[in-house]
Order: sequence, then structure tokens, then C-alpha cells
Amino acid sequence: MSVSDLVARALEGDLNHREDQCALTEEWVMPAMPEVVRLATAAREKTNFSHQQRIEKNARRPVQVAEGDRDLAQYPIGFCKIICEDVFRDLSQHPLIQDLVNRGVVFKNVYIILYGRYFQNAIQIGNLYLDAANDTVDPEKPFLEWMPIADLDYQNLESWEQVISVVESYFHTRVIPNRYFPLLAPFVPFLSIRSEGQLELLMFQDLFFLKDLGDGMRRYIEWISSKQGAAARTLSKDDQALLKREFGANLFQQFPFEYAPATTEQLIDQAKDLYAASLDENGEAVITKLVELARQASVIFKSRQLKSRGTR
Repeated sequence: MSVSDLVARALEGDLNHREDQCALTEEWVMPAMPEVVRLATAAREKTNFSHQQRIEKNARRPVQVAEGDRDLAQYPIGFCKIICEDVFRDLSQHPLIQDLVNRGVVFKNVYIILYGRYFQNAIQIGNLYLDAANDTVDPEKPFLEWMPIADLDYQNLESWEQVISVVESYFHTRVIPNRYFPLLAPFVPFLSIRSEGQLELLMFQDLFFLKDLGDGMRRYIEWISSKQGAAARTLSKDDQALLKREFGANLFQQFPFEYAPATTEQLIDQAKDLYAASLDENGEAVITKLVELARQASVIFKSRQLKSRGTR
């Protein structure tokens, strides 16, 4: 998949009420919703069964996942993306959904901020919102919810400050700009200090990065350039010394990104260089490799179990 295809997929992650979907939703989607709900329920039950088998197999070993804070023993909490993708894949193969799509109905995965409090993966079908992972924050909620998009309290992801406010409350963490691994910073712009003091790379998504990449990294550059709010934060001297001690040797086999504390101007230049590289004929390989190495780095960093002494 090319970089332009990846960016296009990220842009499709926005949820929008569309005028061209009004008549289609009224004529075709609404009458089909009882069957869509039945199919989505069956798909979710299939996903539940698959994860239950994994839970039983790994009963004594929690599964570490680089993206977010998912522990298989806590399923479905934190498994929003995985569940949504499974359900979407199952639905997209059904003749009913294929018929709706052939009639011009929008059917896609979306990634939004819901109720101003947390991130949610869901599905847009026509001008309706369909969530088959509604219980992944609060397991007491019904697992399936759907409604007209116009009735939903949501935001599309548009700025890093907007994302930070949700990240800090949702993940119970304090965000620090990643000034310390500049090659990684455009894709993973945050370090985080968890409520229990754990210091980590905060890698929880890639869609917003890809969306920004399609705009020349405009949002990241505007955010880090502002030197205000979260963008003005730095790690304490003790924490910087901790990072230098753990990663300063810059041995690739131990950690795939160079520890090289950077100025704001250097971070901006790095973001511009990454955008330029993405436009090159080898751009797809560059971005794919960045994502692969970033996931490795997140796991390695977390495994070090580093404890912060605070920020300034």
C-alpha cells in the first residue's frame, strides 16, 4: 500500500454526516438496520469467542501490546480497535452490506473522540454511527450502539492539543513532548508519565500521524512550534539523566532510535524531512519501516520499567 493510500485511509477515519447519504440512509440503510444489528452481533460474538480461547490459553501470562494498554485478561477493555476491525471485516463480506455499498452507501471504519472523553473506533454506514465495541471503556455498557451521526456527541481528530487533553484523562498520564528521540518524534510525539510514575513512549495510534503526514506535518509543526501548553514541557533533569543512562549508548540492537535531545527547531526540521522522504519513490518503505521500528521501540521502552521523578 502506497503512502498516498495510507493517508487516504487515515482521512477516511473522519466521521461526517453527508448530504449525499441522506436519501440512501432513509431508503436503504434504515430498513436494513435490524439485520445489520443481527450481523454485527454475530460478528462480535465470533470475536469474543476467539479472544476467550486466547484468554484460556494465556491464563497465566498477560499479553503485552505495544499500542495502548491492552491486557488480554481485561478483555474487552482497551480492545476497541481490534474488535471494530474484526466486526467491520465480517460485515464487509456479507451480501447485504455489499449491496448497500453498491447502491452508494458509505461503509467505513472511523476513529473519533467520543463525548470529549475517549477515543473510539467505530463504523459509519450511510449517515449512521455503528459501534460494536461500546463496552471497551465501560464493560457494563451494552456492547452495541447505533444512532444517526447528527445525534452523536463526537469530534474528529484535528489538533495535537485536542488529542493531548483526551490522552491525559483517558490514559491517566501526563504528556511530555518527545524531544529525546527526534527520528521517532513525528510518529510518536509524546512520552508519558503514568499516574503510578511509569515513564513510557506513548504510542496509541497511527491514523492521526498519517492524516497529518498528508498535510505536510502541519499539525505537528504548529503544535511543537507553539511552545505553549503541553508543547512547552520538558522532562526533569533527573528523568533526562535516566534516559541518557538507559539509551545514550545508541546501540541499535538494544534500541532502534538514537537518543539525541533536540531543540524545537530540530524537531521541526525532522518532521519536514520525514514528509519529504514520504514523497520519495521509496516513501512507502520509509513509513512502513518507521512504524515497524516504532512498535519495537515502544515495547523495549516499556520493558525497562523506568520510573519518573517528575517534570518541569
